[in-house]
Amino acid sequence: MTNPVSTSEKPFLPTRTEGDAVCRVLLLSIESAWSAEFRSLTKGMGFRLKRVERPVEALIHMQGFDPHLLLVNEFRSDGLTLLDLCDALRIPRQLRPLSLLTTTQVPIPPGEDLGDLGIDDIFDTEIPVHRLSSSLMQHFRLAVSQRKVLDREREILDSLPDALVVLGSDLTLWKANRAFAELFGIEDPQELRRQLGRPLMEAITAGSVGGSMSGAGALTSALELARRNRERSFQFRILRPSSERFLAGQITELAGEDEQMLVALRDVTDREQRLLREARRERLATIGNLAVGVAHEIQNPNTFSRVNAANLKSLFQALLPFLEELAEKETDAKIGAMSLLDLAQKIEAAITGVETASQRIAMVLDTLKGFGQISGDAVKEVDLRTVVAEAELLTKHVLRGKATLTNELPDSLPPVWASASQLSQVFINLIENAVQAFDFPGPQMRDKGEGTIRIHLDSENEEEIVVAVSDNGPGIDEELQATIFRPFFTTRAQGVGTGLGLSLSSDIVRRFGGDLSVRSRRGQGACFLATLKRADTKAASERHSEGNYGVQDHHR
Repeated sequence: MTNPVSTSEKPFLPTRTEGDAVCRVLLLSIESAWSAEFRSLTKGMGFRLKRVERPVEALIHMQGFDPHLLLVNEFRSDGLTLLDLCDALRIPRQLRPLSLLTTTQVPIPPGEDLGDLGIDDIFDTEIPVHRLSSSLMQHFRLAVSQRKVLDREREILDSLPDALVVLGSDLTLWKANRAFAELFGIEDPQELRRQLGRPLMEAITAGSVGGSMSGAGALTSALELARRNRERSFQFRILRPSSERFLAGQITELAGEDEQMLVALRDVTDREQRLLREARRERLATIGNLAVGVAHEIQNPNTFSRVNAANLKSLFQALLPFLEELAEKETDAKIGAMSLLDLAQKIEAAITGVETASQRIAMVLDTLKGFGQISGDAVKEVDLRTVVAEAELLTKHVLRGKATLTNELPDSLPPVWASASQLSQVFINLIENAVQAFDFPGPQMRDKGEGTIRIHLDSENEEEIVVAVSDNGPGIDEELQATIFRPFFTTRAQGVGTGLGLSLSSDIVRRFGGDLSVRSRRGQGACFLATLKRADTKAASERHSEGNYGVQDHHR
């Protein structure tokens, strides 16, 4: 230990310039003559000093006291060594720079490098304490400068619109700007900064209100895959309760930093949705062309059947009088076990059945042709009852043996602005989804009874008509109701459903200026609501004339 300072030797005390922060010094030391002298020195320099005797106490005061300097002298052991203390301070010092100083009273373990330990300087306790003043001031100003650099860097990052984050090679979170916090639903950026130094996924979920596990997991998985494939760019999506966001990321290795990388994230939802809409239009056009082709291939043999059914009917009508006359003369005459009159009735019924079936096929083919003419089908006044009738006709094979469909729309229903073929597709999709839902396991509103689907008027006002397609099936979980209209989302087995039916339907209705929504509870059936604009009001006519609900494809 040093002797008391000689009164004949006046200590040199560097003065703080105006604007300097007050230096906070945390001294880990037992009470001694040297620590008393050091306390006197720092007081004379205008520093604030807090002394603790155990390493655990030093770690506890790191956040609350926020020291610029940590000076370690002789201390009381509480199970932690100098190496343990240096290791525990490694991450906090990167986030909030401070100088770690020791005295010669603290032995450095043999073979340990000062730089690896993070020790910035060693003070000799044999020299007068006041001679440490210049070194203390230098270390203090260095810590302040480092903190200012970090603060300025944070201000710059927060001013940028893209979400930016600096990660370690093990995906430890070191820096994050305000846009990154907002992207993951973290209202207070300071909350995220308190999580720095932790693994990325843990930091995001801990910093957000209620956690953002899905978004954090999606980002982590995308980053790991990109790095494994040595790719600089990647994409992922975040599912929110009421929306879905598509993100594009760019990875940049930081020069001069030990295995750290800057990750920039940009919201590309609008671009991705535009691409999805284009893809859906192409698929829709393909389906339409296929429908027209199938209808054309079926039309020729059906025409042959219909013509020959008419010929058979004419021939039978010519033959019938002879059969009736023969039956009167030969009352016991039979062909096989059937009387002549019964035979005549059976033949007539068969011919009529073929003719009716052929006419029905022709109606279906006409509907399919109209269904395929989507690209050139403009918005106009549409009769809902006619549209729903077409949907009924095209879904009879789906309903057969599984459910009954009732159309409860009133005859006086006003027309709406829509494309007849596209609106018919919407109701086809809704009917087919309802039928498929009856096969789902679990509780259903119908219990073990018959599946029923109703198409009825839900509400009506001067501007809109809301048509409901409801069923007594299993219903939809509330957490899924926000996702069922997203492209490629399906609850059906892989390879069974495409996940495009409800997405296409929602897109179609929105292009008419309307909306498609769902009202459901688990085990209580589902009710899909198609909100459509009326075409019989003056305001509706004005909107249509302005082209607000046009669906023509301008990219043809």
